[in-house]
Amino acid sequence: MSLVADDPLLVQQWHHRQIGAEAAWLRSTGEGVVVAVIDSGVSVGAGDGFCHPLAGEYDAVGDVEGPGAAADVHGHGTFIAGIVAQCTDNAEGAAGLA
Repeated sequence: MSLVADDPLLVQQWHHRQIGAEAAWLRSTGEGVVVAVIDSGVSVGAGDGFCHPLAGEYDAVGDVEGPGAAADVHGHGTFIAGIVAQCTDNAEGAAGLA
């Protein structure tokens, strides 16, 4: 038996099926874990965004850190960060792995 999140776009998230996310969620949902995503940045504040605040933001190109420093102008980093940490089981959008 596995947990099935109620996020409507979960059915389109083939990557969760590939790694057995639903079965893994029975053991852990990543609570308390800090994850780093090194990509094009991250945009926060979207409707189905991140349920927990970012631990920190850093722009490695400009060597700037702090709130808003890692704004994502390309969208890829936000997409990848969402795969990891988007709000899950909130009946909105997609599901994050942890």
